[in-house]
Amino acid sequence: AGAKALHSNAGVLQNPNISLELEDFFRSDAAPNASSEEITLRMNQVIELGGKRPARRELAHKRLLTKQAELENLRIEILRETALHFMHVVADQHRLLTAERAKTLAEQGFKFSSQRTRSGAASTIEKRRAGIALARSEINLEHREHELRASKRRLSMLWGSSDINYSVAGGELFHPIDIPLYETLAQKIEDNPKLIHFSKRQSAEKAKVHLAQAALTPDLSLNIGTRYYKTPQAYGMVFGISTPIPVF
Repeated sequence: AGAKALHSNAGVLQNPNISLELEDFFRSDAAPNASSEEITLRMNQVIELGGKRPARRELAHKRLLTKQAELENLRIEILRETALHFMHVVADQHRLLTAERAKTLAEQGFKFSSQRTRSGAASTIEKRRAGIALARSEINLEHREHELRASKRRLSMLWGSSDINYSVAGGELFHPIDIPLYETLAQKIEDNPKLIHFSKRQSAEKAKVHLAQAALTPDLSLNIGTRYYKTPQAYGMVFGISTPIPVF
């Protein structure tokens, strides 16, 4: 909004100045019935030279394009981060399913080892090994559950919510995709949002230099007004023109 406002006001002319001058009031050497008082009402307008207005409009336009590119870059970055967190959730769901299956197999192995131990077909060492494997699978399952909840919370925070109000995130991790050719990808490098943003910033800096060069040209100051002479009571017009002299 700020960049659009600056762009809209970049080409606006400078406002004129108005001044009121009172001269020769309360002179000590004035005659009793004579007065040399003068009242001047003057309006002053600056005429910009050197292409300052077009340069200012160009700079405002380039800055607006830079802000738009920056906004688009930020939007793409948010989409990328959201997609990344979403895939983390999908991956953690698969890890949790794998941990649940591993725990089921460990329970079956422990049950089978217990039966073999009771029947005397195996030693108690085999049962202890199966118990250790079961305990490890339970710890791994608990860890995967915590990881999935954390991933879901991080994803939810991207849209401003800390509550996990969904159960399953749908997604396919193992579906093969066709990778484009290098030549096709190389042609799309110019469409990279970051490169576009840098290009717009470079154009804005060039426009800034152009405006600085235009500012070296002095401006004209025109003034016009009316003057009232108290003695004799008369009116006259005043006109003036001035410009800085770039000596130093």
